[in-house]
Amino acid sequence: MAISDLLNELTKPTFMTDPDLELKLKIINIQQLDDAAGDVSGLAVKCLAPLVRKMNEPMVVEMSSQLCDKILNGKDQHWVNIGTLLLALL
Repeated sequence: MAISDLLNELTKPTFMTDPDLELKLKIINIQQLDDAAGDVSGLAVKCLAPLVRKMNEPMVVEMSSQLCDKILNGKDQHWVNIGTLLLALL
């Protein structure tokens, strides 16, 4: 599923998740945030808020922790910029 398709699905009120799907979506979203293409990482940023609304709280906490880790241990300014924006959305 392309990240733009994911964004479209996440905005549908009928879209539901289960724990397995939440885990897969979390992993994919974090991977896409690291994509070199600006449009892909930009769409991944847009996916975060609707994704978090669909996830259960422990998964949101885990995702937040991973984002904080990327910000603190990132080797480039890219993760600091994106990570700070994402955490503000949470």
